[in-house]
Amino acid sequence: MRYAALRTLIAIALGIIVAEKISIPLIYLIIGIIVGIIFDRLTKGYSLYWAIFFAAMLNCNIQKPNSIAPLYNRPVKIIGLIIDEPVTRQQVPRYQVALKNVFIGEKKYSISGKLFAQPKQTNINLRYGDVIVYQGSIKPFNFPSNPNLLDLNKFYHRRGVLGQIRFFRDNVTVIGRNQGNPIAQYLIFPLRRYFFKVINHYLTGPTRALYAGILLGEKQDLPKATKLAFSNTGLAHILAVSGLNVGILVGVCILLFSVTGLYRGKWYTLLVLGIIVFLYVGVTGFEPSAVRAGLMSFLCSLGFFLERKIEPLQGVFIAGIIILLLSPVALFEIGFQLSFAATIALILFAPKIYQVLIAPIRRRAGSGIRKYLFAPLSVVIAAQLGVGPLLVYYFFKISVITILANLLVVPLVGFATPLAFVVAFFHLFAPFLAKILAQTLWLTLSTILFINDKLGGLSFASIDLPKPSLLLIIVFYTLIFILFYIHRPSFRKAFVLILLLTLNIGIWQKVFAQSELKITCLDIPCGDATLIELPNSQNILINTGLRQNEILVQFLKSKGIRKIDLLVITNSHPDLWRGIELIGKDFRIDKAIIPNDSHSNILNCLTKDKTIALNSGEILKVNKLAEPALPRYRIQPVKFEIISAANKRQEPNTLALRIEYNNFSMFFIDNLNDLSAMPAFDENTVYSTDRLTVLKFSRLLSVRDKNWERILEIVRPKYIVISERWGTPLRLKELADKYDIKIYNLITEGGLTIAVTNGKVKLNKRNSFY
Repeated sequence: MRYAALRTLIAIALGIIVAEKISIPLIYLIIGIIVGIIFDRLTKGYSLYWAIFFAAMLNCNIQKPNSIAPLYNRPVKIIGLIIDEPVTRQQVPRYQVALKNVFIGEKKYSISGKLFAQPKQTNINLRYGDVIVYQGSIKPFNFPSNPNLLDLNKFYHRRGVLGQIRFFRDNVTVIGRNQGNPIAQYLIFPLRRYFFKVINHYLTGPTRALYAGILLGEKQDLPKATKLAFSNTGLAHILAVSGLNVGILVGVCILLFSVTGLYRGKWYTLLVLGIIVFLYVGVTGFEPSAVRAGLMSFLCSLGFFLERKIEPLQGVFIAGIIILLLSPVALFEIGFQLSFAATIALILFAPKIYQVLIAPIRRRAGSGIRKYLFAPLSVVIAAQLGVGPLLVYYFFKISVITILANLLVVPLVGFATPLAFVVAFFHLFAPFLAKILAQTLWLTLSTILFINDKLGGLSFASIDLPKPSLLLIIVFYTLIFILFYIHRPSFRKAFVLILLLTLNIGIWQKVFAQSELKITCLDIPCGDATLIELPNSQNILINTGLRQNEILVQFLKSKGIRKIDLLVITNSHPDLWRGIELIGKDFRIDKAIIPNDSHSNILNCLTKDKTIALNSGEILKVNKLAEPALPRYRIQPVKFEIISAANKRQEPNTLALRIEYNNFSMFFIDNLNDLSAMPAFDENTVYSTDRLTVLKFSRLLSVRDKNWERILEIVRPKYIVISERWGTPLRLKELADKYDIKIYNLITEGGLTIAVTNGKVKLNKRNSFY
């Protein structure tokens, strides 16, 4: 059973994935576990993996948080326990509260789960272990939810955080103290406070934030530009607690044991090391990367003292099993995936890469060059092979200078980390010595920041890539493994076959995409933005949202888009166009169409010779953009019109759009205050009911109530798409019921993707978790 740990880990991971997608009654899961155990001998033990698979599903279902949807936005009374020290955000602390009881009136609900609690006053101080009574209402999370991007609603829900509360001093009463876990109460959190005390005492500004990031994994105080530079250089991993930190801590402890004469035998040392590593992992918040590193360090120490060799891969798999049993949702977290991918790649590929690098110069290179240049280089390359695909999948970029940056910075981190531990240690009884060492630490951290900022600021530091499919990532890892480990001719042929098959899939996907029209309406907190991907691979962007609209930028990068063929601004309201300033930095805008009375600031953000201002009452038919790129395949062209409302009331002009393709049509309407003045919406116009029609309002509140029914009579939509934070207006709900129309609110339901292929229309909605 050489690969028993690996098979067990795979069975657990598959069980968690299936449990996430499918809800199976507990009785069937128990039957599956029993069947797997019964057939153990008959299957030579392999049926046990079947039992483990169902046990993982059972464990995942048991740990799933309750749904409290009926309790949102209602007056409630909550009894809860503060389970985490505040995380500072813009000088306002945020607490985590574990729910004990929730009351609505006299009715009591016993609910397991957590809430984020944020005070509205700065003079409210709560601590870990406080039992509080809160009277108010619970608000659901309403983070933007869009295709290809991280959904924080899902992220927090998986972690058991069910909602949020904001309170004044009068809303909260402390009815108990020191009710938390004793180990956390009296060891972990005091240690955490001590580390932050040392940080604040000796360091200030960015160096203080970097110290907290390297030592404790706390990144929220780092400036935004510094975080971006770490991402561009591929150095973001130094801000996560990993094996480097834990290994250095163990080394420092063993050195202190030897110097101070505290060594009392191997079992005593193992016990003390285990306690120290556990406390350190607890101080960092038990993040998956820290837990994995702590477990592996303990297993390696155990093997060392037992004088038995423990295979590193087995240690990784055992650590993964323990983490997933304790917290199944860790499987879906970026930190868990990156940590394990990097560690496995280092174990599997770093020795092979090292042999390849030194092979041409084995006789000419000295041991120093091999040790200090090629060994670190092989480690960096192996780690990038492990995490590269995941970085592109989640962040849509990859650093091209990461090897150079890591070779320069990682040794400095290796020096700064033990120095940080030593400073914290000597601060207890030799503050003067700690202050001297802190100056060296400050210089080291400043050097790291300097290198990071200079390299991260280079225009070519990173390249943007589209989000790859999961199949492509699996193929990549398979090919890399075959390339390094399989030397048989048959496996070499398999390598070539898989590579050719992947290339064919990519090519044919492009061909089939030539007949697809895709429209994505994004969920943006303030504003509106819609991307239209034409069958000929050209892109139309309707509105850009506000200036801080990072969501739109990240979404366009995830699609691999580098230029906008046509930008349409439907209204001069800032909610719809301020994002041009941000979009223009990363994407080329070939042509823009705006209302003729648009604010001068819009024109300042655009190239004048590429901008068309539509006069009141004009209709612009866009044919060139909509022509098929491969006419010999007889792809039906897209009909695309832009209509400027006639300005009779001397109000700002607005643009409406109409797009038709096969049996699908979609209208984009903004501020149509005088429908009779619009050529496309005169009283004699009635659109066909044979098409699946979608009506999209850019700013629903700007459309007068009296026009809604007329619009619905003319357009006859089957769906209405709105973006309203305060919910759907009652009048529109009544009209939707009258005409049998479905309303989709982007703010509450997430981004919407409409795909039209070969006459078939598919609406892909984001999942709701409440």
